Amino acid sequence: TRDKRRLSLEIYPDVPIAESKGNLISIYTHNTHMQLHYCTGYVPSESLGEIIFISEYQGRVSGIIVEKEADNSVLSGDFTKLAPEVMMSGIALSVAEHLLPSEEK
Repeated sequence: TRDKRRLSLEIYPDVPIAESKGNLISIYTHNTHMQLHYCTGYVPSESLGEIIFISEYQGRVSGIIVEKEADNSVLSGDFTKLAPEVMMSGIALSVAEHLLPSEEK
């Protein structure tokens, strides 16, 4: 990106996980490491700028959504003017908006 932020996504098919085997998704950023064990599928969406990885194992479901970055105006703007897929992310992220440094004016 123009801010030189990077994300590395690694997919490991059929690797040992605990006592069985499954697909492993690892996501790395400069300050985060996430994993999804037993990934059973994914849905890429170029129009939404995201990919959804889903895992179902022993009756439980988990998922990770990897999205493109968005302008911080989605946090406090009028959510009704956003596309539904952007609205969901904006609302979810706005819960933590108070943790972001405020801009000096």
